[in-house]
Amino acid sequence: MDSLQFLDQFIVLHQGLLPVGGTLAKVGPRSPSYLMPKVVLLVIPHPDDEVTLGAIAFRLSQEHRSKVFVYPFSLGSDEKRQEGRMGELSESLKILGFTLCQDKTLNDALQNIRPDLIVSPHFGDQHPTHSATYTVLKKALEEVPNLGKTTWIKGGFWRDSPQVNLAVEITEAQAQVLTRALLCHVGELQRVPYQLRMPSFWVDQVRLASERVMPPGSAALPWLFGQMYEVHTYQDGTWTYCAPELWPRDASGAASASK
Repeated sequence: MDSLQFLDQFIVLHQGLLPVGGTLAKVGPRSPSYLMPKVVLLVIPHPDDEVTLGAIAFRLSQEHRSKVFVYPFSLGSDEKRQEGRMGELSESLKILGFTLCQDKTLNDALQNIRPDLIVSPHFGDQHPTHSATYTVLKKALEEVPNLGKTTWIKGGFWRDSPQVNLAVEITEAQAQVLTRALLCHVGELQRVPYQLRMPSFWVDQVRLASERVMPPGSAALPWLFGQMYEVHTYQDGTWTYCAPELWPRDASGAASASK
């Protein structure tokens, strides 16, 4: 059984056991207002984080036709693997439909791309490179002039943000595409086969979101897969924390994920 077959079986085993596909009484199948960007900058600590942190960017690309640029903050500490990791990232981006950012610094990337929305790790993601990515990005945001209003969405793979205020559903079809992209990172998967852990990670994110994004005591979200994020808007040096929101699958019940 390969990794994609494993995911298929994982989905089948959960069908009928979890309340997947139900409706939400108070939040309909819509996007929060800030999730309508034309240009997205996905700042990843390492190649493979375009998957572990980037589910929201993939949905924006698929459903709102947002242009997603990916800036790799690091290619890892093993210099012998860096060229290989860049090649693996390039193959992953082809599957996801993302574009590799060619700028050498985050300041240049922000200045040249002028993103409406940025995705990155949060400060407390409990990996040194993830925290450093956040710190350098925050400094760059404060230094780049006339950036305009930007939405900054921060995710966690090693540890969730204590201030999550957005839960994003991941459809089964989207999970399959994200997994195919993750499988491009052959070298890392030989070290740790975490592609087999991602379905459980996405399931547990839904469990947590039911009472961390939603109020404690809320009913379970009717999703199989999802991911939580922390969202602020930024303009002229001022940060605004956004109200809690859910982003379910689209109104037709499934989002395009054909790439």
